[in-house]
Amino acid sequence: MNCFDWNNCASDYLDGDLMEPIRMAAEHHLKSCSNCLLQAKHFDLILSAIAEQPRVQMPPHIRKAPLKAIIPRIATAPISLSKWERIPWYLRVLFEACGIVAFVLLCISSSPKIRSIYEKNVERNMNEFNEFKEFKEFKEFKESKDALHASDAPALTDVPDSVPAPAIGATAPRTPTSTQNSPETDEISGEDENTTSPVHAGDSQLWRFTLKTVSPDELRPQVIKALQALNIPANTRGLGGTQVPGGIEFDLILPQAIVPNIKHALEKVIPGAVNNKALPVGSEIFSWYKVKSRKKLPEGTSKVVIWLSQPN
Repeated sequence: MNCFDWNNCASDYLDGDLMEPIRMAAEHHLKSCSNCLLQAKHFDLILSAIAEQPRVQMPPHIRKAPLKAIIPRIATAPISLSKWERIPWYLRVLFEACGIVAFVLLCISSSPKIRSIYEKNVERNMNEFNEFKEFKEFKEFKESKDALHASDAPALTDVPDSVPAPAIGATAPRTPTSTQNSPETDEISGEDENTTSPVHAGDSQLWRFTLKTVSPDELRPQVIKALQALNIPANTRGLGGTQVPGGIEFDLILPQAIVPNIKHALEKVIPGAVNNKALPVGSEIFSWYKVKSRKKLPEGTSKVVIWLSQPN
């Protein structure tokens, strides 16, 4: 007998109803199979526990009429209902339907506001990205321009600590106190975006003049001609201008007294910048400002940068 056969006759074996040959084969299998023996002991334990239960005599009225007898109900704890469950079902359905409709209407009415907030957020992110991109391009442009300046500027070690201002024809260097009433060295009363007071020639070491034009190459000869008209030598470093990204730049080191004359000369070039090709309406054509130069310059000279810039 194997385990499958023993499981089939386990019930009759426990009840003692097996025939003698089959009972002997079942007992022989239990001696050789530990799993079936453990299962048989478990069954014996269950039967012993049931047999040890006390017997209770059935009540007479149930014994006489078991089908008609009334069996008492076992007392159970009452089921507690919430306040919402105590409301009648038809009112609960009405309230739930109204809540669903109100939620849908709220979603529909708030969707334009949500979309507007989302679009504003996207627009703000795009603006920040564009500003970062413009700043990066400006930084790259400035680095390339500084590299060009470093290659074109004269070595400072070759310039003596004190060099007299060179005489340039009739526009020899003059101090601002002695030429305050001269039309050639008058006050440059223009203001840049970062200052509110008039600026005077000789008060700083670096002057920057910006002239916007759609065609810097066509305006370059006019600027060179205007500078040469001020008796600036043709072999002056940077007089021919340098082609850089976005325009043409003149990087010059000149006497301080000639700065007002350069300003007046560039103002005469402005009509050519406007008449050749029209600029966008409202654009600032000519602007200037002064800053402190980081490089040490010879006494009585200033660094003059003329920038022929294309409009954005």
